[in-house]
Amino acid sequence: MSKDKVKTEAEDLKPLRLSEVDLRKLEIPLGNRTKTYRFFEILPGLMSYLVVATPLIIGIWRADIAGFLILLFMLVWFFRTASMAFKALSTLAMTHEIRGTDWRNLLKDDYKNAKENLNALEMRRKLSRLDKFRMKCLIKFEISTDRALDPEDLVHVVMVPMVSEPYEVVRGAVLAAVEQNYDVRNKVILQLCPEERANHANAATVAKLKEEFAGHFLRFIVSEHPFGLEGELIGKGGNINWAAKDLIKELDSMKVDHEKVMITGMDADCIMDKQYLAHLSYVYLINLNRDNASYQPLAIYTNNIWDAPAPMRVLAVGNSFYTLLQASRPHLQRNFSSHSQSLASLFVTNFWSSKTIVEDGHQYWRSYMAFKGRYRVESMFVPNYQDAVLNESYRKTLMAQFKQLQRWAYGVSDIPYIFTRGIYSKDKIDGVPFWPTMSRFLRHLENDISWAAAPILLAVGAWLPIIFARDSDASIVAHQLPEVARWVQTLASVGVLSSVYVAFRILPKRPERYKKSRSIFMWVQWILIPVTGLIYGSTTGFNAQTRLMLGKRLEKFDVTEKHRKH
Repeated sequence: MSKDKVKTEAEDLKPLRLSEVDLRKLEIPLGNRTKTYRFFEILPGLMSYLVVATPLIIGIWRADIAGFLILLFMLVWFFRTASMAFKALSTLAMTHEIRGTDWRNLLKDDYKNAKENLNALEMRRKLSRLDKFRMKCLIKFEISTDRALDPEDLVHVVMVPMVSEPYEVVRGAVLAAVEQNYDVRNKVILQLCPEERANHANAATVAKLKEEFAGHFLRFIVSEHPFGLEGELIGKGGNINWAAKDLIKELDSMKVDHEKVMITGMDADCIMDKQYLAHLSYVYLINLNRDNASYQPLAIYTNNIWDAPAPMRVLAVGNSFYTLLQASRPHLQRNFSSHSQSLASLFVTNFWSSKTIVEDGHQYWRSYMAFKGRYRVESMFVPNYQDAVLNESYRKTLMAQFKQLQRWAYGVSDIPYIFTRGIYSKDKIDGVPFWPTMSRFLRHLENDISWAAAPILLAVGAWLPIIFARDSDASIVAHQLPEVARWVQTLASVGVLSSVYVAFRILPKRPERYKKSRSIFMWVQWILIPVTGLIYGSTTGFNAQTRLMLGKRLEKFDVTEKHRKH
């Protein structure tokens, strides 16, 4: 990254304060939507159905044209898959190269000797991935005008929302915070955020955790979220919103400067890498306009992957693959699952939204609108280890997986929000740039349509023109298409092979309770990819989009129950 480019970026990222933002426009409307809002709730589902129906409609008229269109789609998908595989594997290589880096000491050195270290890196003929990462950060830091926050002054808050997760699951998350390569005792606050509606299930867990770990942190806070607050949907957003306001009172009583606080929201099953807080501190402090950003680690779903059924293992690796991919595409990065954001940044949006079940991705759009487009997501290259879906029985596990992916697919509900708040003149938030927002809107829309429609077209699209072929001369393309499609699908297996490689690199050691034969099934499972793509990709996408079309919105966060075998 050149210094000139970074300077241009700095000009576009001027900090804002809460008083400059119209918080009423920043919120999702509950109840009646405007006609424009309703149109864009309907649009994604309508387009997904049209994409799937188009080969059928055109095939009735001209089977050969339908065949050409499907073949073109498959070729585009192949090149896209190859590109995604390359980028995901590049991120994986980066994470393995920097593994073991002592980010805490590196931060102290680069903060104190920024100019000298940058000059030393510029003099090197060959740079490692870590060197390139440091150089990019140091260039930003060199032109930053905000040097007021010293590494020793930064206070981290690890916020853990919980409903009724088992003690051993939440204990893993808390223990990971204790074992950070950081001054946990003096610089880290742990905040447990249990739900009042599940007090009967979590009261004992909270008490045991506080007794065991309270002395390991600067402060151990318990913020129970009341049930049934007006204007809230039942979900994580309301929980952490309540917790943040409770946190402010604690910080004030401790006389901690709000400008020196970083919030990390961790799911109850999330086990942070030991370098997480140190790496986060580095990326945050060796930066420019650091509060105009959120910080996104890699979500790796391997905590219990040896215990999960085969379809869930395939999906867990696929979800991990996607987070690796996104880390290499900063222009497409969005908040997902566990992530970090400074308290100063959260003040600008009045914390999180309590009116959506997808508070993580929606927080990106709230921040983007509040900061008038001058907002980004910084990729972190350390993992947070989370659970693959596993329930008490095979049937319940399959259902829980569907509900989890349905909730993720419901990110499509941001489509009308982006258009009305960032593009449409009547409801647009002042200062949000038109063309950058339009670009993001179109990318989001294309991703939602692909989620629902692509698995169907890839699985059965090649056979559709044959159904309508009227004679062999007029429909030669339709008859040859399946053969061509087989070649394209064979080439596209590069995506599957890269997923297998990712699985090999991220798979934890086999538990002693399983025989070696279990390892065989960890590789045979990949024959399930077409099935999982259709059942859990297409159906969850169409489910979420059809709900929006019909106005039957998801208004309750279906918690994915956490189970682990011993």
